[in-house]
Amino acid sequence: METQYTVTHISVKLESGFAEFTRELEAALGRLDVPALTKAGHDAEATTLAIKAMQGEDGMTLFNIEDLGHLLSLNGPSRTAKRYFVGNYLRASQIISTDIRLGLYAPLRVLVYEAEDQTAYAEYDLPSSQFSMFGDELITKSGFGLDTKLKNIITLADEWAKLKN
Repeated sequence: METQYTVTHISVKLESGFAEFTRELEAALGRLDVPALTKAGHDAEATTLAIKAMQGEDGMTLFNIEDLGHLLSLNGPSRTAKRYFVGNYLRASQIISTDIRLGLYAPLRVLVYEAEDQTAYAEYDLPSSQFSMFGDELITKSGFGLDTKLKNIITLADEWAKLKN
């Protein structure tokens, strides 16, 4: 089976620099704490409490960061770029439980990079456009909520980075 759908891609030209923005973005996001989740085991209440303790601004959590500069250096000059895996762990659990295929899209991916002119950008695919293919009201609503959360956290990190410089 093949499904085609349209994805909306967002590119934000940052007013702050790469290093300043990524520092503030990472500070605004909570951190996934795998040992805390392991300790909670399959106890739903303990797991929920552990997850809530990991959340950052607007309930968002950083699952992982990949430095793409090292990867890109294999084929030429290194670049300044990081790929972030972010989301709301509790919300991801709910929507993936509704439709396992959402595991392809949650957590969300955000690419932050520095262009050749040293302008920094943050790019991501709008969650609502990714989630819309499933035709489920709860999933679509979650996507729209994540659209707002991603926009807000990127704007906030950029503002904080500008203020601190």
